Amino acid sequence: MFRTAMIASILGLGALPALAGGLAPIQPEPVVQAPVPVAPAVRPSADWSGFYLGAQGSYATFDWEQGTTSGSGESTGIWGGHAGYMHDFGNFVVGGEATYDSLTSITDIVPGTDGESMIALKARLGYDMGRILPYVTAGGAYLTTTGGIADSDSGYLYGAGADFALTDTWRLGAEVTQSRFDDFAGSGQDITGTQATLRVSFAF
Repeated sequence: MFRTAMIASILGLGALPALAGGLAPIQPEPVVQAPVPVAPAVRPSADWSGFYLGAQGSYATFDWEQGTTSGSGESTGIWGGHAGYMHDFGNFVVGGEATYDSLTSITDIVPGTDGESMIALKARLGYDMGRILPYVTAGGAYLTTTGGIADSDSGYLYGAGADFALTDTWRLGAEVTQSRFDDFAGSGQDITGTQATLRVSFAF
């Protein structure tokens, strides 16, 4: 009896390693990684502060009105130049600009009167969108004519446009403005000009 019990005990001890080998290893709990915050995309920036000058070309038309009579001068292309200064306050850009346009290609601004030139002094208020600057503009204008009414008179203009910074110094822009001259030079003629303009500017 004792011998039988001893043999059974030895056999049981011998089977323990086999049983132990059959147990599945304890797996460690997975480590949950915290999500990495994604930084917001940074828009390309441009500093709009400083002086600039450039040239522009426009498609322009001038309409006239006297009492119940009205008409239009010849719509054609004109050219000119501009210079100005802007200051970038962060979100908003404020500046002033002077422009000159030659109107010698426009005939019959009013019947028998042709265009000579137009000078404008404008304020500009823009919103800084990085390399794009949309803006509104308004100011005074000074129109000179030749022919039947060879004279000059002041008026006002307003409009909107946008500039795109190609580089830190070169800018491309587009602008639409309307100018108004009531009772031009005491002639009783009200003159309205509309210009769609492409501009190129150099900042320094």
